[in-house]
Amino acid sequence: DDYGFSALPAGGSQHYGKSFDVGDFALFWFVSEYNRKYSYRWHLRAKAADYNMSYKDSGYSVRCLKD
Repeated sequence: DDYGFSALPAGGSQHYGKSFDVGDFALFWFVSEYNRKYSYRWHLRAKAADYNMSYKDSGYSVRCLKD
């Protein structure tokens, strides 16, 4: 893509453990937190991306970078 990044649409899991939207989009934790209960997450779709808050005990993907 234009940014040299690709992701598989792994979906996520809600804070009570239920998986959702596997195969539809990818969710990644953002480096910054909002408060003790919430953190930011990236929401990646085929043609768009945005970020918002989510419970910290939700299950999303992480992206590891090598220096």
